[in-house]
Amino acid sequence: NQIIFLCRDLFALHLSTHLFAYSPYFDIIVSNPPYISQKEFKTLQKEINYEPKESIYGGYDGLKFYRQIAKISKKIIKQNGYIIVEIGYNQSEKIKKIFFNKGLKVTKIIKDYNWYDRIVVAKLS
Repeated sequence: NQIIFLCRDLFALHLSTHLFAYSPYFDIIVSNPPYISQKEFKTLQKEINYEPKESIYGGYDGLKFYRQIAKISKKIIKQNGYIIVEIGYNQSEKIKKIFFNKGLKVTKIIKDYNWYDRIVVAKLS
């Protein structure tokens, strides 16, 4: 009957043993990881260049952080817990495969106002 919100670096968090002394699992993880690919990064509008690169650049194919999230998912969320992430408009199928290979089942994909896939909801099964 209690909700505790944490705003932390997800990848540093799973290494923190003192946090997990009581319970090593979360019910829900929500993340807006960087998802711009190297190819897309080169073609961004100049206004976007004011953003720090590490806040938008998701590696060569834009999927670096989704691989990392999937890799640590069993260590950080409860069985039947959820991971909810924002994604790039053309990444849903690739992210579904990445998550599936790590035991996460995509239960919902939410579209944005332009009808692009924008949010992936996955459950640890």
